[in-house]
Formats: sequence, structure tokens, C-alpha cells
Amino acid sequence: MDKSSTSQRGIRPRRNDFLKNPSRRVESPTSPHQVGTTPNRAAGYSGKSVRLKTEVLDKDDLAKVELFRFDPEVDSEPRYSIFNVPYRGYTVMNVLSYIYENLDSTFAFRWACGKGFCRSCVVSVNGKPVLACMEPASNDMKIEPHPKFKVIKDLIIDFDRLK
Repeated sequence: MDKSSTSQRGIRPRRNDFLKNPSRRVESPTSPHQVGTTPNRAAGYSGKSVRLKTEVLDKDDLAKVELFRFDPEVDSEPRYSIFNVPYRGYTVMNVLSYIYENLDSTFAFRWACGKGFCRSCVVSVNGKPVLACMEPASNDMKIEPHPKFKVIKDLIIDFDRLK
């Protein structure tokens, strides 16, 4: 047995062994909440990219999303934009990414880990505070910033300042 591919005990491979031997790499299965998503950090966007589906979508496959919009530098009052987006198999975060990448690139929201650890994607969906990365999308959603925090822009809130 080659010592470079095993640890001192000779049972477990070293952490960086997969770099030396690509055949040992193990690809993790895609979670059902990440179907159709890929990282898109090269474009300066830290969210997830939701690819357009090539098949024709039926009206039953589209969700009506009322999205809170507010930029204190421009707007005097908050407003809502309405979008029809695919939602089956998506999380709320996937829906927000779809809107950003395909319908309105001026929309602002926060995303970091995508696994519910960081809690930076907290929003209110139909009046209920949820983590956008963990909450399954539904066919009729009203998405607003968390009500306890001051709004910086759109769904981005200031975690240091309570209302």
C-alpha cells in the first residue's frame, strides 16, 4: 500500500488525497432543493443561478410572486412587483434567484450559505418569517423583508438595527 495515499494508521485517505488521485473523488448527489442550480460567482453574484427550462411551462407550473421593493435613496414608499415564475421543486431562494437573473436584475436580496446555517436569507413569506434557502416555494407567495429589522434595500435588512 502506498503511504502517500493513506494516513498514519493506514486506513483513511488523507484529506487532499483526491487532488492527487482524481479517480477517488466522490460527487455528492444533488439535493432536491438545488435542482437546476449552479454557482455563478464569476459574474459577481453570490446567489444561485436558476437555469431556464427549455420546455413550455403551463399556467399551473407558474407561481404568482408579489415581491417587496424599496430603495430608500430613490423611493418614498415601498411598492410590490408581481412576477409569474416556475416554482415546482424550487425553494424561495431559487425563485428569488430566478427573478434576479431572468426578470429584474435591479432586485436586491441577501444569500450566503444556502443550507440554513448563516440565517442571512431570512424573509417573510405570506406573513411568516422563514429562511429562503430552506422554505419550499408555493404557487402564491408574498415575499417581504423580515418585519423586525430595518430595510436597507428590497429584501436586504440591517441585522444590527431593530425597528
